[in-house]
Amino acid sequence: LSNLPGEILRGANSNTLSEAMIREAREFIDTVVFENGATFEDLLTSPLSFAQEPELAAIYGHSPASAGTPATISERRRGLLLRAPALTSTGPRASIINRGVDIQLRILCNEIPEPNVDIADARDNNEPSEEEQLTMSNRDIVAATTSAAVCQACHATINPTGFVFETFESMGRVRESEQVFDHSGGLHGAVVTERDETPGDECNLNSAANVLLDPSTPVIDLVVEALVHDDFMTKQLTL
Repeated sequence: LSNLPGEILRGANSNTLSEAMIREAREFIDTVVFENGATFEDLLTSPLSFAQEPELAAIYGHSPASAGTPATISERRRGLLLRAPALTSTGPRASIINRGVDIQLRILCNEIPEPNVDIADARDNNEPSEEEQLTMSNRDIVAATTSAAVCQACHATINPTGFVFETFESMGRVRESEQVFDHSGGLHGAVVTERDETPGDECNLNSAANVLLDPSTPVIDLVVEALVHDDFMTKQLTL
């Protein structure tokens, strides 16, 4: 977290906050899994938070928890995978690719080959310029950079997985708009707003919820259910 600009840190001590994030996640697992005998559904949907530090509690949307008495996390965050340690990034733009790779490798146990020289060159050639990036959403930058056919063997899976988590910024806070920073870390001022759910999304959302709440269904099916819809978590650029 130490490389994040002040507009994202908001006065927080990056070292202390990193330690708090890890401690809270460990306490969550110890309590929910080992003490309470949680089901897999509980692990992914529990609203309990053990964040006692004010800075972390603010990220999670509640007052600081007391020792031994958990707080209730904000509505848009549940379970282990939406906790800050799984979402934080080292730069002002949340890392879509790192998030996608982590879920594919560590949660879904899929194999992702290391990029070769041809893939690296294709990404370098397609990456938008610094000026272009100032008018683009994080999602659009990643999509353009990895658009070459040689990249899509992996990124056709990695990118959609990372896109699902774009509602969280680099500190793991829930966001409704994306702050755009230049390459020196200065706030540029353009924002990207999240598309609100509409009545037309009801079938997709209900389908995903049914998969999640079925204890016999692997978590990979939930991820697939989210990724098959092109408009899931899409964002619209406003300047």
